[in-house]
Amino acid sequence: MPNYTGDLEINGALVIAGDVTVGGEFRPGALSVKADSIVEIQGAFSLHRNSQVHIELGVNGTTPLKLLGTATIEGSLIVSPPSGMFSPVIGESWILLDAQLGLSAENKFPVIVIPGIGSDKYFDLQYVTALNGTQLIATVQSVDNLYDLDDAGSVDVSGTASSIVVADIGSQSGPADGYDDIALTLSGVPGSVMIFVNDGAGSIQTQIMYPAGNNPTSIEAGTIDNDGTTDIIIANGDDDTFFVLFNVDEDLTSMIPSPPVSTGDFPIDLEIIDFDQDGDNDIVVACFGEDEILPDGSVPGELQFFDATNLFRTNFSLVGSIALERPAKITPGDVNHDKDLFISVSLNSAGKVARLRQIVPVGFNWAVVQYSTVGSNPTDIVSGDVDNDGDFDVVVANEGTNTVSILLMDIGGLFEDELVIEVGNEPSSVELLDYDGDSDLDLAIIATNDAGQRVVMVYRNDTSLNPNQNITFALEQELDEGLSPILLGSGELDGDAADDLVTIVTGPSFRGVPQLAIRSIPNSVCVGDIDQNNVIDVVDLLALISTWGTEAGLSSAMEPTSEKFVR
Repeated sequence: MPNYTGDLEINGALVIAGDVTVGGEFRPGALSVKADSIVEIQGAFSLHRNSQVHIELGVNGTTPLKLLGTATIEGSLIVSPPSGMFSPVIGESWILLDAQLGLSAENKFPVIVIPGIGSDKYFDLQYVTALNGTQLIATVQSVDNLYDLDDAGSVDVSGTASSIVVADIGSQSGPADGYDDIALTLSGVPGSVMIFVNDGAGSIQTQIMYPAGNNPTSIEAGTIDNDGTTDIIIANGDDDTFFVLFNVDEDLTSMIPSPPVSTGDFPIDLEIIDFDQDGDNDIVVACFGEDEILPDGSVPGELQFFDATNLFRTNFSLVGSIALERPAKITPGDVNHDKDLFISVSLNSAGKVARLRQIVPVGFNWAVVQYSTVGSNPTDIVSGDVDNDGDFDVVVANEGTNTVSILLMDIGGLFEDELVIEVGNEPSSVELLDYDGDSDLDLAIIATNDAGQRVVMVYRNDTSLNPNQNITFALEQELDEGLSPILLGSGELDGDAADDLVTIVTGPSFRGVPQLAIRSIPNSVCVGDIDQNNVIDVVDLLALISTWGTEAGLSSAMEPTSEKFVR
């Protein structure tokens, strides 16, 4: 059944004497209330899980949504700022909703997206219960030690990037050093692989290029041959193959390519996972397919499982295949490391996510255990613990419906129905990262903004700041406007214990070539860390003693700077 949407927008005052239902199964909808407008619903109100309420903040103090009857709330709330400059002060508040019969714990919005108001402020969301019902109130509060992403440097990319991986592959001296590096596939006939080696301070000092097959589509990093080093695996879309660059001697300038391994038609993505739990990593490949319809009338596409065996050399054998309609991207899942292995795959033409798992932990015995409906044309997919409950969740970018779907894991190990938030047009690359160091996962996504520009939209996860609310995202920043970003990655590049965002942009720089951009939070140096090496030790004590009795010297020694870790 196709997805379609409907949106009722209120601009002014509207009283509805009857019941209101927003959305239904396979029929997402939205109720939008413009600034300083009000809608009063006198009957029952129901918001489906795949649907949304949009509220634009006003200035006249009106409550935009009044519910006089019973309320069933399962969908999302999207709050947008008023037009023009928006810089609310500490203590300023808005009543977003007034439910006169009250709201139960089960009837809170599962996801709320709010405007970003700076790194030093946030919206405190409270459901306040009184004799006359329940109100949802958003109040501006101050917060310390949160940061925005800053420009931290860029590197020219000599080609059109098609895929990215961020991992600790090695270092300038050879062995892995605890700092993530960046590897890209570059399109072409033939294509190539570019490795950007991190210098340990977030800067790229070494670039290494290797040949690839025709139009490589995907790249991943992990240990394949059990030697403890990080290898790189690449899918060649036009050749229907993948190959491995083996990191044999911990020398990234002399990696050894494996012979190409044949796959199904048009391998579009791959993942490294020990799918048979025999102690070594194997390869899972998503093959998009090339024909429109197969001879039996089915839609092409499959997920292939290649077992890796390491004797005198690493060999790969195809041990299983599962038919899937137009698979796009794969994400593995075992965030709590309990070896309950499963894989989630976005299905581009079906508008679904397939969840697969190993039925028994011996050999190959994988099957699809769940299909979840999402928006149309789902593309990128990432996994992580979005709601901080210790389980594996999935976030999907839906290019056809301009939405992001959040699939939360329930206590039974299956995904709940999708939660939907609208983003810019045609969302593509999506990434989960903790860029502000508060231990919850923030969201970055590439989409087209209201000005028609492709940008990176950064949603800060404020769930930990709102413990009474389920999931809260604040649209904090829009990056790379005018530069046409195409790919996102993240990792630990500079040793500051917060994730850094890596963006590939195709728009013209002052050099007129595509670039790789790295962003980090500003350096927040502890006051006692006088030499600013991220360690408080005897060196700091000696520096303090040396300035003892000199007020100017002590003040200078103790004053933190605003230098960035990543450059």
